[in-house]
Amino acid sequence: MSDLKKSNPGSRITELSRMLGQMWRGLPDEQKEVYKLRYQDEKEVFLAKKKAKLDSMTEAEKSQLKEEEELKRKRRATRSDRKLKRSLNKPIAEDVNPYILFFKSKVLERGDAPISQYMKGVSEHWKRMPIEDKQPFIEKAKSNSLAYQKKLSAWEHKMISEGHSSLVRRSAFRSVTKRRRVTKLSPTNKTTGKNKNIETDGKMMYTESKSSSGKTTNKPASKASMEGERERSKAKDNKQNK
Repeated sequence: MSDLKKSNPGSRITELSRMLGQMWRGLPDEQKEVYKLRYQDEKEVFLAKKKAKLDSMTEAEKSQLKEEEELKRKRRATRSDRKLKRSLNKPIAEDVNPYILFFKSKVLERGDAPISQYMKGVSEHWKRMPIEDKQPFIEKAKSNSLAYQKKLSAWEHKMISEGHSSLVRRSAFRSVTKRRRVTKLSPTNKTTGKNKNIETDGKMMYTESKSSSGKTTNKPASKASMEGERERSKAKDNKQNK
């Protein structure tokens, strides 16, 4: 147990859970059954007290209790997501704030001043600094931010491909799915001109047209237009043969 005291709280809980699991597995079946029955009895008492409490509450109190429980549920989910993101090596935004970079640079010596007084002095000094003196910290923070965004984007793409879409930003999810949809639907043949028929592998014909916005779209040609195109092609070949 002395080793547990030296570790962090998370490690202590994990180690304690492992030890309790081993103890439970080592119990005889008869003793396990005693604990199971006791658990069922205490569960029934708890549910009965909860029901009695709910029956005695007003509708407003029930509504407030429901909101509190929903808030607790969201907080648990947030903590769970945060823990999962750490385990999946989500990039961390570090040194993306110019002031934080200035603070870490230790341009101003703290000496014997209390930390609160020192932080206040650094903040006031930063505010009085001319923009040209701040510029190196601003540029460094901008560079760090771009590097972080690049790592984050790569991580989010990986999470989406591995089925962890709930862990990424909504904007990133929409961007990735939109890019995939456009790639899937975009035509492989490119031509110029207006209202031209395109034949792909001799099987399918498309009619290319331009919309009012100037965008070019390819739509499957109708059967009549396909027959007309074949007839014009045959007539052209016959004329050249003559």
